[in-house]
Amino acid sequence: MEVKGEMLTWNMVPYDMQLLGGIILHKGIIAEMKT
Repeated sequence: MEVKGEMLTWNMVPYDMQLLGGIILHKGIIAEMKT
């Protein structure tokens, strides 16, 4: 099996709380962020 893709450039820098929220959601823990 061979997987091909291309590099994507993302010019946005996430805030620390956004990264932490993403990790928590990925682990399946319910999270709520103030918007």
